[in-house]
Amino acid sequence: MLFETYDNSKKIFYLGLMQVDCDLRSRGIGKLMLDDGEKYARIIGASCLRTIPDDERSHNFYRKYGFDETDAIYYGSCPTSEDSAAVRYGTFDAVTLEIANTHEFIFGLCQSSGRHMYEVANHNPELGEYITETVNFSDGYLQFRHRIDSKIALAIYWSNEETTAETISAILAHGRAEGFDEMEFYFKSKYLNLFAGYNITRETTELEREIIL
Repeated sequence: MLFETYDNSKKIFYLGLMQVDCDLRSRGIGKLMLDDGEKYARIIGASCLRTIPDDERSHNFYRKYGFDETDAIYYGSCPTSEDSAAVRYGTFDAVTLEIANTHEFIFGLCQSSGRHMYEVANHNPELGEYITETVNFSDGYLQFRHRIDSKIALAIYWSNEETTAETISAILAHGRAEGFDEMEFYFKSKYLNLFAGYNITRETTELEREIIL
């Protein structure tokens, strides 16, 4: 799964789910796939390749070919709140691909790609298993993705406004208003201080390699 994505208007070519069958490893296939990805990234004018490997073997593969750690991805599950003062009502808008490409992807970063999470949330192949709800939110575009009848939802959030502790409170209040007991957040290290007091774990590492045009 290889595709163009954006991070604060920076064009990136994201490498996701790039895998080689166990019986075919150590034959240079992964390197050929990586080379093909970089060729296309050059064609579209991307500034770097980005990925989030899911195990140490994959990390070692990318490091071998010049990828460096650029950030960490954290996870937290936070109880929702009835703090009605934090709820800010905005105009309801569906999240479009243009929004995903032009707004910073702040929460929902299990794939570190706004484009990928846009596809997962809004063009869900698991139609019978998950639901995505777009929520009224004045400072950005907020979606809750959850299993049917679940009381836990993943917060997916795009915004070009400053994200503060009040933003977290507002998302948790919206979550309670929608009937959820907990909200799940994936986020980068720059937002770690906003989750003080919550149980947060470091999930994985983001890797990048600059493309010299």
